[in-house]
Amino acid sequence: LNMAVQANLERYCRLCAEEQEVTIMIFSAEAEAMLLQNKLNKYLLIEVDEDDKLPKNICIKCCSKLQNVCEFIDTARKAQQILLDRSIVLDQMTDCFTNIKAESPSDDDEMEVSVDPMVVLQNSEETMSP
Repeated sequence: LNMAVQANLERYCRLCAEEQEVTIMIFSAEAEAMLLQNKLNKYLLIEVDEDDKLPKNICIKCCSKLQNVCEFIDTARKAQQILLDRSIVLDQMTDCFTNIKAESPSDDDEMEVSVDPMVVLQNSEETMSP
């Protein structure tokens, strides 16, 4: 009876628990080429062992969903890294501009200007003379 139950379980998908006519065996060459076992473990945190009592098959629909989820997660992770890198660059640029601004005199700072009165007088005489 136990063997019959086990054989019957093998017709079910490991991910959706639905009975399926067409499945991919997790330990097949096809599944290995698609890295199914690795993806189940890495993305869904599901460990499949050849000796466990659960089905070792995944239906085509779940296999497709798994591939899409993995691609989406990888894309999102890459996007996060790209955005983080850009954010770091922007922070560095902002820091650089802040330092430049801090080093340059602001409008509030007093600026010392020295004027030679003789030069002023000479210039005023030149503009007045015919």
